[in-house]
Amino acid sequence: MRITPTDISRKCFMTQPEGLDSEEVYAFLEAIKEDMYELGKEKATLEAVNREQTRQIELTEAMLASTAESLKKFTTDMTEASRQELIGEMLTLLLPFLPRLEKCKGVQQ
Repeated sequence: MRITPTDISRKCFMTQPEGLDSEEVYAFLEAIKEDMYELGKEKATLEAVNREQTRQIELTEAMLASTAESLKKFTTDMTEASRQELIGEMLTLLLPFLPRLEKCKGVQQ
């Protein structure tokens, strides 16, 4: 049974001629001790879960950053490859006209 703060504030002990009933006081303190022990275990478990989840988040963030960097490099490489391919295609198309251009250049001089 979990003891709530309200239980603690409302707890009344029976009095005896020599004072409070010590058995009742010790039983109440024992219940509080057990709850504190369970809360400590629960806190430790939650902290461990939190650490693991934080580690997983950090790994995921690192993986996402690496993926973003790889995509950036891939995009740059593809852009350069596309540019080189386009230049190659243009040269292939223009090469047949080169002799004509040479003739025109000689005529203009």
